[in-house]
Amino acid sequence: MVTGLLIDFVSASCSGEASEETSLLYQLRNSRREGDVLVADSCYCTYWLIRMCQSMGVAVVMKNHHKQDGNPHVANRISANERTVVWLRPQR
Repeated sequence: MVTGLLIDFVSASCSGEASEETSLLYQLRNSRREGDVLVADSCYCTYWLIRMCQSMGVAVVMKNHHKQDGNPHVANRISANERTVVWLRPQR
C-alpha cells in the first residue's frame, strides 16, 4: 500500500479569475487516479465535484455543506453522524 501526503499542488493570486479554491481543485483533477480517496472540506460539497470524482473512480469523503439537507429521509445511516446519500443532478 502506498500513501502520499502531497501529490500535487497549484497556486494562484488572492483575487481574480480561477483564484477560488474550487477552481484550483479542478486544476488538480489530472492528479487523481482510480482508487484514490479525496478527503475534502464542506465548501467542496457540490454535485459537480462529486460526479467528476465518481466518473474517475475516486471516492469522496467530506462533511455535508451546511445548506444541504444533512438528514434526508432517503439517507442510508452508517452511524449517528455518518450517512450515504444519493444526490440527483440539479436542474440547471
